[in-house]
Amino acid sequence: QIYFGAEYRYYSRTDFTLIASGYEDSDLRNDFLLASDLQSGISSLFDTSGNIVATFPTERYGGRIFEWDEKHYFAIADEAGRVGLMDTAGAWVLEPAWDAITTVALGQAVVSLNGTSQVVSLDSGEVLFTWPYTICEIHAEGYVVETEDGRQQALELAGQPVSDPAYRIELIDDEGDGQVELIEEVQIDDQLAVYRRTDGTLVQE
Repeated sequence: QIYFGAEYRYYSRTDFTLIASGYEDSDLRNDFLLASDLQSGISSLFDTSGNIVATFPTERYGGRIFEWDEKHYFAIADEAGRVGLMDTAGAWVLEPAWDAITTVALGQAVVSLNGTSQVVSLDSGEVLFTWPYTICEIHAEGYVVETEDGRQQALELAGQPVSDPAYRIELIDDEGDGQVELIEEVQIDDQLAVYRRTDGTLVQE
């Protein structure tokens, strides 16, 4: 990537041939190039071979790039404003059907529609979990959600609570293995922190 005058020019890392030019803004990663022409308002998605695999109006791209399992995904809206999830090959992983996509992890996406949050499988598109308020985080054994009064609570996969509602819920990887072992409840009103296992078992108060 070389900035030349008022535009970026992009060259292949292997043979230094020119891949693209004439773009004023870009996001370059190891597996894609997303370049935007600010004058035309069009963004182009390039694969690692320098081929354009998708184009769309820049205004439909929310600016968020999700990463999971060393792959990148983009939240792109259709003409009706519904948001879907696109991969670096320009294919829809989730067809546009949502108001927003907020999280991608564990082969799942957290989406929202008409004020309701859902967890959707990236493989099948199946809705795995639905919650009437915000889903803040997901992990292998459950979720952290927002309650009706704006507090947070930890749930197991079936939706049953494993913590009390708290000012904040923190997920802790206590063993450094990339898995959540502990849930911390922070109660701001009495400065109390409670630690539980992911099944709700009390560890320390």
